[in-house]
Amino acid sequence: LIAEPVDEVYVRHKREVVQQLHNEAVAAAKNNGWVPTVAMDANCHICHYRRPIGISFPCPCIGHFYCEKHLEHLFGLSVDDALLSISHCPMCSLECTCNQCQTKLRTIVGKSVLASATAANDARKKCGGDETPGGAAVRDWRDDCADAVNRTPLLKRKHKMNGGCVDVLGGGFKKKATPSTQPAPLLLPPPLPPPLPPPLPP
Repeated sequence: LIAEPVDEVYVRHKREVVQQLHNEAVAAAKNNGWVPTVAMDANCHICHYRRPIGISFPCPCIGHFYCEKHLEHLFGLSVDDALLSISHCPMCSLECTCNQCQTKLRTIVGKSVLASATAANDARKKCGGDETPGGAAVRDWRDDCADAVNRTPLLKRKHKMNGGCVDVLGGGFKKKATPSTQPAPLLLPPPLPPPLPPPLPP
C-alpha cells in the first residue's frame, strides 16, 4: 500500500468537515426559520469594534455579526444584498476566516484525522496486520503540528495560556517542564575590607 501524503490527508478531512458543518448550519437555519437581520451598534466578529450597522447572521448565537465593511470585503455583498443572499451563519459552519474560527476548525479536523487513523489501525491489527500507511501519515502530521506550535503566533498564545500545554488535536501535547520551585540560594554581601592602619606621627 502507498501512504497517502500528510497534506492530502488533512485537506481531505478538512473538506469533509467543512461540508458537514455547512450542511448542518443551512439545515438549522431553514428548520428554525432563522433569517439574517440588520443589526445596529453591535460588535463585529472580525474587527472587534462596535459598528453602527451590519448583518446579524441566521443563528441563535449572540455576537455572530459582521459590520458593513467586512461584509463587503468577505462576501462582496452590501447589507441589503446580504439579507437576500445569506442562508446560514459562517461562524457556526466555521467558514469564517478569522483566527478564532480557523483554530476551532483545525481542532475538529485534527480529531477527525486521528479518529479515522485509529479506527483503520484497530481494524488492521484485528486482521493480524501492521500499522496502516494512513496511521504513519497521521503520526508524522501530529509531529508537524507539534513543531508548528512554535511557529504560529495564535498557538503560541494558547500555549502560554494553558501553562505550556496545547491540545490542538484532542490528544494533547506534552507539558513543558516547569521550573524548579526551590528557593534561590541566599547571596551574602562580600566581607568588608580590613580597616586602614593609623597614620604615622610626623
